[in-house]
Amino acid sequence: MDIKLIALDLDGTLLNDQKEIDQPTIDALLKVQEKGISIAIATGRSKGSIEFVSQPLHLYDGNNFVVGVNGQIIYDFANKEYFVDKVFETINHAAVSASCRLAEEKGAYSLFRGSDWDNGAYFTKRGYESPKWQELAQRVHRYGMRNAYLLAVAPTSSTSIVSGTTAGIDPVMNKFFLEEKRGGMLPRVAPE
Repeated sequence: MDIKLIALDLDGTLLNDQKEIDQPTIDALLKVQEKGISIAIATGRSKGSIEFVSQPLHLYDGNNFVVGVNGQIIYDFANKEYFVDKVFETINHAAVSASCRLAEEKGAYSLFRGSDWDNGAYFTKRGYESPKWQELAQRVHRYGMRNAYLLAVAPTSSTSIVSGTTAGIDPVMNKFFLEEKRGGMLPRVAPE
């Protein structure tokens, strides 16, 4: 079996008691990278707060990753991008497609004509220029959009309910709990 990636936690694993990486560990991980094996740092910290690890391990020079903020972000050093961007682009494409299908069936929202959806500006402003986005922009122009607004920046309570997770990084303290909303209290069940 070929090893393609080594994932390491920081505290208590990669770092010593002084919260540093010792030189033999640095040397070993640099040799591993020379063999084409990627390094992934898994941590509760953000990407910016682990520069003291990224620099000596030369993570910026290879196909390496940070899985940070307790799994909420994945940063790809080679492509200098967060995977979350790809995830949200996929979610956005699905939401736009669904609203367009609804508009084809039930009609577009009343102010669709002349909107950024209609003239394609919505797509160009976001750099959505791939063939799949161009095809969707043409469908949207032809059939319209049922909804003028589709998404809110996550994490939101609604997104967490749909995805079967929690709305934040705080630990779940009870299996059943009440979430306070503007309109009242919403009973919630912790995800499995």
